[in-house]
Amino acid sequence: MKKLALCAVAAVMMATAYAAPSNAAPPPGGPVGRKCGFNSTTDVTREAGWQIGDINAGPLVTGEAGTLVCSVHVNNNVHSGAAVTSASAAATAGLVAVLAPTPLNYPATAADDISLCTTWVGASGTLYWVSGNPAVPTDTGHWDTSAASSCGVALSIEPNDPECSIWLAIDQRAGTNIAEIWQDCEGYQPII
Repeated sequence: MKKLALCAVAAVMMATAYAAPSNAAPPPGGPVGRKCGFNSTTDVTREAGWQIGDINAGPLVTGEAGTLVCSVHVNNNVHSGAAVTSASAAATAGLVAVLAPTPLNYPATAADDISLCTTWVGASGTLYWVSGNPAVPTDTGHWDTSAASSCGVALSIEPNDPECSIWLAIDQRAGTNIAEIWQDCEGYQPII
């Protein structure tokens, strides 16, 4: 019986040692850790001009209760701009936010500029991640309080090589214009 009581006391002590403190606060410069990320490819199961992939984030140490929001923007690179798709995750125990890989599907072609925005909506306010300048290796980015801030470097969709090479080969042999109709092949040059 003494062993059982001793184990119970030890379990309670360990649980309280790892619990979030009631006065948890965000780090001074905002949440720290891995911001939003995603991968996408041309969705060949749909009509031309659609992307498919996964969006994910974290672990992001927030230090407070709140929600991490990852959003994809097409042809606008501003947090306040319209998002074509988004996903969010709450901070567990008010300390860490993790967005497990979540499927995304959105309309975009190789002619579009794609931006990925990271937003933290916490008890102490809303913060918007501005990616660093890729030309400066030490500039990793910063949190901003303005929704008018830039999401960072716009991403581009490269023509999807396997599909484009197939469509172009069919076009050359059959005299069709499937690759032209398939918008994501715009600008694709096969390696000869």
